[in-house]
Amino acid sequence: MHGLIFSITIAFNGVCHNDYYSTNDNYNKTHGSGTITYLTYYGTGSKLIFFQLLSDIPCCLFFSYISIELPILFFKRIRSRKLRVKQLTREQKHLLHSLLPDSAESQYVKNLFRLTNINISINRLARLSQSIYTWRNDFRFSSRVLCIYASIFCLLFFLTLQVSCVQIPPFLGALRIKLQQFINLLIIFIIQGDYNLQEIEDSSSDFPIPDLVRPYLIAIFTALIVIFIPITCFIKISRRVSSRNIDYAYENIHFGGYLISYVLWCYILVAFFVMIIGVMIDIIITYGMVRFIEAILKKIIPLLLFAIFQIYMNKILAQYIFLQQGGDILSINHRSIMMIFLYFNFFLDAFLGLISSIIRVLTNMIGGIIYMCRLDCSSMGRKLETLEAGSSAYCGFIHMECAHRHPILLYFTSILLHEHLYRTSTTR
Repeated sequence: MHGLIFSITIAFNGVCHNDYYSTNDNYNKTHGSGTITYLTYYGTGSKLIFFQLLSDIPCCLFFSYISIELPILFFKRIRSRKLRVKQLTREQKHLLHSLLPDSAESQYVKNLFRLTNINISINRLARLSQSIYTWRNDFRFSSRVLCIYASIFCLLFFLTLQVSCVQIPPFLGALRIKLQQFINLLIIFIIQGDYNLQEIEDSSSDFPIPDLVRPYLIAIFTALIVIFIPITCFIKISRRVSSRNIDYAYENIHFGGYLISYVLWCYILVAFFVMIIGVMIDIIITYGMVRFIEAILKKIIPLLLFAIFQIYMNKILAQYIFLQQGGDILSINHRSIMMIFLYFNFFLDAFLGLISSIIRVLTNMIGGIIYMCRLDCSSMGRKLETLEAGSSAYCGFIHMECAHRHPILLYFTSILLHEHLYRTSTTR
């Protein structure tokens, strides 16, 4: 029965689907509004068919893998029954696999007694690939991590290709018109105090909105880069506390769903804010709003120059006056001068601290958005990171993985299991 369902699923998904061309029933219900919009924007050529083929690639790869893997597993099951091999449980098979010379656990234990030999390749492409990911024979990801990352990459692939790059751009023109009307309404209401819809449609705005397609596409690809770079590196691991074992097991359950949701929200928020920044830059470049930028820079640049001057002045004084031997050792020199300087500098730092506190809030907001997909980087900082559900889920997942997939533990346990299953039976 399962084989029949699997065959029907492969046959159904193997048929070419038209996500951008409506069927007769859908065309009669929607009057072909979606199809007409796509054909008007992309034309009647092969662009939509090309996008459809690209979106079908992951499904074809997954079904190809399943079509090859299932017969292999079926053949191994029949072969093991014919050979009448000693029946082992699934856990015993996984543990005994660690004793194989090519297993990750065996290679990890061997590398503990070897010198680390890092071969730097001369080929630039090889060095570029190593900077992205370095393949190690003594480490492998768990099946759960691979499934979570595969789900994330497929979600981003379909969301970027089908939704962000194909379905949304045809409607950006109408969105631009609505935004322009809203800005015209806002300007007339602020300046004149009353407004007329006919006057809004006929008047030319002093703040015209440029084409949204270019900033939108830049925002989408920027969001992808911002997600892919942090998500491939999880470093921070908090210490394990024995009294929180139940919490670790509970938080470990939520890791996969939380990570996918955080990545999705990071994708949306980064794309949204980058698009706003891109539209503002496009307006400045296209329409030359020099006076507006000049007025802002006149207020910001003096404060920045003063803050930078104070930072470098404090560094120079600390190196050559307040520390001995030019700052090579941490020993105070001229203590009385330093105390006088601290007294007068206190009032200046109180003013700069106000600016620094505002910058701290802004940087926390920006960092929280950019690193939202990094569950190990809590936006609440130390001591408060356990209050964040995402960071707690990451800690629970890491501690559960370490307790059950530590290579030395698995290798030692496999030796004991092998001795228990085979050596004891032969000695008897």
